[in-house]
Amino acid sequence: MRLAKLACDHNLSIGCRNLGVFYHQGSSRVRNYQKAIEPYVKGCSGGDMVACSNLGVMYQYGNGLTKDYQKAITLYEKACNCAYPQGCSNLGFMYEKGLGVKRSYAKAVPYYRIASDYGDPQGQYNLALLYYTGISLKVDVPKALSLFKKACESGYEPSCRNYRLIKGQ
Repeated sequence: MRLAKLACDHNLSIGCRNLGVFYHQGSSRVRNYQKAIEPYVKGCSGGDMVACSNLGVMYQYGNGLTKDYQKAITLYEKACNCAYPQGCSNLGFMYEKGLGVKRSYAKAVPYYRIASDYGDPQGQYNLALLYYTGISLKVDVPKALSLFKKACESGYEPSCRNYRLIKGQ
């Protein structure tokens, strides 16, 4: 944490992001959402798209600040537009669930595809679900299995469960 704070104090965006992650996602004894906000803002302003996306998550769920879907969407768009795949996946989720926007699977799919193409396991998982269920996409079980397997190979456990269930293992 000391190195991340020192790096952030010297305006290194990745240091700010790491400091934000430490407070945002750290163990319960160090988790402090309020302290995560400033380094995330500084990191995002400095061009770190992970910090932008993580700050979006905080707005989406109201971690340490008032829940604000519009701010989350803006941050996810910024991250996605700069090729950060988890930002794209998060943006797709907002459209799929209708959080701050009109619910639209048709708008969610392209964001999930981008995230999936860049190797984001959550994007692969969400896209696989749509292929498997036929929601907004033609049912394609082999494609769904392929995506579940890719996400599983990246360690995304929900995808592993679905892959095993579908394969009958």
